[in-house]
Amino acid sequence: MNHKFVDFLIALSESNTISRYSKDPEAVMNAAGLSPAQQEAIRKGDAAKIRRFAAAEMGDTIHGSLVALQGKRDAGPTDVSDVTSDDTVHNIVENTDLSEDVVVNGESFYFDHLFSSEMNSKEPRHCLVVVGTGIKSANHITAESRAAISSADKVLYCVADLAVERLIRHLNAHTEDLYVFYADNKPRRKTYDEMVERILECVEAYSSTCVVFYGHPGIFVLPSYRAIRFARQRGHDAIMLPAISSLDCMFADVGFDPSRYGCQIFEATDLLVRNRRIDSTAAVVVFQIACVGDLGYKSTGYEQRNVPVLAEHLIGIYGKEHDAILYEAAQYPLCQPHIQRVRLEDLAAATITGITTLYIPPKERARTDMDMVERLGLGLSLT
Repeated sequence: MNHKFVDFLIALSESNTISRYSKDPEAVMNAAGLSPAQQEAIRKGDAAKIRRFAAAEMGDTIHGSLVALQGKRDAGPTDVSDVTSDDTVHNIVENTDLSEDVVVNGESFYFDHLFSSEMNSKEPRHCLVVVGTGIKSANHITAESRAAISSADKVLYCVADLAVERLIRHLNAHTEDLYVFYADNKPRRKTYDEMVERILECVEAYSSTCVVFYGHPGIFVLPSYRAIRFARQRGHDAIMLPAISSLDCMFADVGFDPSRYGCQIFEATDLLVRNRRIDSTAAVVVFQIACVGDLGYKSTGYEQRNVPVLAEHLIGIYGKEHDAILYEAAQYPLCQPHIQRVRLEDLAAATITGITTLYIPPKERARTDMDMVERLGLGLSLT
């Protein structure tokens, strides 16, 4: 199958290609063999069309077939260039969330093996490395993660980007897609349990196993933590490598420093059902607002039926006229992030997808404790 378009997206992660593209975009795209419609999608940074052009070349993959199917449902036309909607299978992009984790009790607050002499005293039998691909296609995959993927005896992956999927399969011939465990109306908890079971089977069977998740492997990825914990308990070495998350992208794109006023991070369903205490003097980030109260999986997208409940809760804290930002990081190079300012009273009617994150700026500035200022010998430097 022809993969000119997907290979071009992968090539955009190389500094030489980006440098040549910045000088003469048309020449680089012509050399890559892109069609006029594909070139237009790249020039405009149209993520929906880019995603569907990639799907047309990756129809032999689970994710590629899902994107293509969703495109037909949403738009109808068979010509990808006719598709204008940007709301394309966004629910499967955030593919490893913790919405259902609100019912879990007894989990450790950090890795058990960090302070376990028993776990660390034995010579490990096999090795598990869990990595993340970042957010912006192949551009965010670190050199460390690439090395882990290419050197592993077995690679399992669950990613949201078709160019990244092709890159993984290029780096290692022994790959397997964990997306096979997803199904409509199937509880995500069951999906995650099955993923962990398959990961552990591979860890037992191969000397080195690498598992690749979208984004950061430690943010909204329950299977990664469980696989590492269980692998360690069975006498294997198991580690997680850091990666770029959507939160990192938000800091850069929206322009707020979490250390300036403090920052609270919540998952939407957990925020409501556990009645988490919001500090309105700090920045607040709420993940997965589109699927608040939705514990299942739907290939056609989330219903967003509970977004009004979330909005009502936030209005009770901030007031209906308080401004917030709806944010989606750019998923492809040359694309722009989606950043929309909205008043909380308009949140329920706003355009939201499965990867939309809500950023709420502070309502007021925290008061300075002058007694503590004096005790620390700071004088008036903090006022």
